[in-house]
Amino acid sequence: MKNTKSISLKEAKKALFAMEKKAEELNIGFSFCILDAMGDMLLFEKMDNAKRFSINMARAKAETSLILGSSTRKIAEIKKKRGFEIASFSGNCKTEVAGGIPLCLDGENEPLGSIGVSGPSQDIDEEVAIFGAEAIGLKIKL
Repeated sequence: MKNTKSISLKEAKKALFAMEKKAEELNIGFSFCILDAMGDMLLFEKMDNAKRFSINMARAKAETSLILGSSTRKIAEIKKKRGFEIASFSGNCKTEVAGGIPLCLDGENEPLGSIGVSGPSQDIDEEVAIFGAEAIGLKIKL
């Protein structure tokens, strides 16, 4: 996380707004967490109909994807393929449940921030996170 470039609060709000709209279309409650490049929380929201457990999970997904620079889905795939524990190379990582994505500029690998979404299922969580990233024109590093 050496990047000096970071997602702005304005961009985070735009991504959050897009994810809220998607959640309303799906009629599903989510928790959303958006971190800047240094891992500081820019925005967090728990929708009225979101489950309580989704609060910590959204943040864990955002933190994990930022620290490791990959989607939490990809991290789970690597773990399964290679058979190692995430904690073995980063004590800060908390989950490999899909729904966490790092946010990058085209042609760059260093994340500007990350989004973590927690709701009813990994696939839907990831879909909503991607929707938020696309709303601000950032590359999704899956």
